[in-house]
Amino acid sequence: MISTARADYRSYLDSSLVLITFILGLAMVSSLHAHLRTDYWRVVCLLPILLVGAIIGFLPDSFPDYLMVPAVSFGLAMQSATFSKIEGLGYNSVFTSGSVKKAAVAWSEYYFHHDRSQRSAAFSYLMIVICFTLGAIISAQLLPFFRMKTIWIATFLILVTDSSYYLTKRKKVNK
Repeated sequence: MISTARADYRSYLDSSLVLITFILGLAMVSSLHAHLRTDYWRVVCLLPILLVGAIIGFLPDSFPDYLMVPAVSFGLAMQSATFSKIEGLGYNSVFTSGSVKKAAVAWSEYYFHHDRSQRSAAFSYLMIVICFTLGAIISAQLLPFFRMKTIWIATFLILVTDSSYYLTKRKKVNK
């Protein structure tokens, strides 16, 4: 880590704490999935990021990042591990570098090797990257106006998605 090379131990400690809470969030998903005997275990796994997002919106701009970021890391790890496939394709919902790579590889396979089976995957990954990018741009544009409350928009969208997932699962179980 660069912070270690520069002897910036505060930054190293902060980064280490974020990494540790991310790993704990991933482990928590595995534990909940193993112990919750319900089709709704994914709904439970999104509760931490919903709670963290709701609380952060109430915090002042001066609230220290080193107290906030580990909690966000934990919640995003849980979201990432809980929802890791779309249309059978692996992806990550909290960062996009992997999806950019997968989109580029799928498009390359489609165009250069004429592998028509890659077209759908390429399009799906491209849509994931575009949606993620638009979300980041919109959030960045809203941040000067809403400050910390900007996170409530993402929290609301997660809540809507979570509710839709719950209702869809419930309909399938009741049939």
